[in-house]
Amino acid sequence: MNNFNDIFNDIFNKFEGNKKLKKAIRKLSFHKIVSKIVFISSITIAVIFGLISFFSREFLRNDKDSLIFLLVFSISSVLVVLWTLFYIFVYRKKEFGLRNSERNLYKILYKDNYIQNLYKYYFTEKLGKSNITDLKLNALKPTTMHEKRYGVYGDYYSLLNFPQNIEQNRLEFKINDQKALFIINSPIIVFQGRSMWLSYFAISSIIEAVDIEYVSSNTMLLQSKNFDASFKGVNARKGKAGKDNYQSESVEFNKNYRVNTSATDIRAAKFFSPKVIDAILNEKQSDLLALGFEKELYIDRVQTGKSFYPIGTFEFTKNITIEELSKRIAKKIESDYKMFEKSLKILDLFA
Repeated sequence: MNNFNDIFNDIFNKFEGNKKLKKAIRKLSFHKIVSKIVFISSITIAVIFGLISFFSREFLRNDKDSLIFLLVFSISSVLVVLWTLFYIFVYRKKEFGLRNSERNLYKILYKDNYIQNLYKYYFTEKLGKSNITDLKLNALKPTTMHEKRYGVYGDYYSLLNFPQNIEQNRLEFKINDQKALFIINSPIIVFQGRSMWLSYFAISSIIEAVDIEYVSSNTMLLQSKNFDASFKGVNARKGKAGKDNYQSESVEFNKNYRVNTSATDIRAAKFFSPKVIDAILNEKQSDLLALGFEKELYIDRVQTGKSFYPIGTFEFTKNITIEELSKRIAKKIESDYKMFEKSLKILDLFA
């Protein structure tokens, strides 16, 4: 079972006619639609308040305009209260909420370790004869919920530290009898506030706006037998090397990655061997953010503009058929393997 058609057929045959699964998909897709409506409505109401504030000087010039202003303001206030009450007393109820619907769906998908076994069979067959053993998907926390962050996106990105949460779905395996993990972190939405100058006829004012950026990341960890605590803190991150930093013989590597040790630190020379540097530079469209050693050896990757969900989780944005469900799961398994394989090529050089 090492290609799309094999996985698709297996999934379709497994779940065809499963009424509980169809009901769970309908329920989850409904809650996701409601969640989006709440989000869009909140933004719309916020915009209305902003426009009211912007045009208030013009509206309040006479009694008639003041009445219009108060009417619009009152309607907006009522909408805010109604949405808040709905969210607190209806949408967030345990038996009714989005998270509970998602949990129920994954209970069906994970029954008898079906999805876990699919991953194991597919990954094992794709790897063929290799130094990978004891591979398994540990489904600790299946969810496609985004994490939210607020602040300046550029600052946040430059300080990213992974993994965000190792207590979520993860792929566990051994490479040359050394324990390793592969984690696709929950995607993050970064909200960055900014001020905008708005001018309309003779009216000018500053209004607040919000930029939204999606950040997806994955991490591979290795309990290495070849590197001890003396290597703790050694890493290379995206960014040009400074004159006082360690620099390799590769001009291209020094241009794209900054090793955080001094130029004379022999640990860096041992850790970033020519083979490791070649493997990094040979990647097409590299998303490598950092490679280093703390308690474990880690490989961190990050992409922006798109959401990639944790391993073994699947995005359901609408009510879909079992056929479409089977396609999505098969595509996600293929996608997860490609991410896994990309970091494994580098990890193998340290194992």
